[in-house]
Amino acid sequence: MLVLHPYVPGLRPADQQKSWEALSELPKHWVTDLRAWPCTGDLDYADGLNRYWDEGEVMVLVEHDIAPTWDEVVELWMCPHPFCAMDYAGPGWPSWAANPDASCIGFAKLDGRLRQKTDRRPVVPRVHWHDVGGVLTQVFGRPHIHEGPVAHYHS
Repeated sequence: MLVLHPYVPGLRPADQQKSWEALSELPKHWVTDLRAWPCTGDLDYADGLNRYWDEGEVMVLVEHDIAPTWDEVVELWMCPHPFCAMDYAGPGWPSWAANPDASCIGFAKLDGRLRQKTDRRPVVPRVHWHDVGGVLTQVFGRPHIHEGPVAHYHS
């Protein structure tokens, strides 16, 4: 299992600290391939997904202000659905999953089998970081939703 942690260096460091603390616990539970991916440009998020997500590989995304527990990571990883995400709240919205038009992938799983369902190359189009969730939903459909909520720190 690959855990990809896209983050923006220096952005809201107090919010990111909770995520780094949560991620530091993961190797204590099981051997994981944890990769931090600094996103300094608008297209870096999509580039990181394309770079690290292999066919056959299960990748769990943990964005810079999400702090999952080990059990939540395992829940996504073990889910039989190839594309899933856990619900979370944000400033001014209690649940992204309650909005049928929302496509939040702050804490999501992408199974490598999804790559075989599209002939797009790159699989994740090089779009602005804000649009990556929407593009994945356009390509693969709305993710299977896990109720959660996972901890989200967005002050």
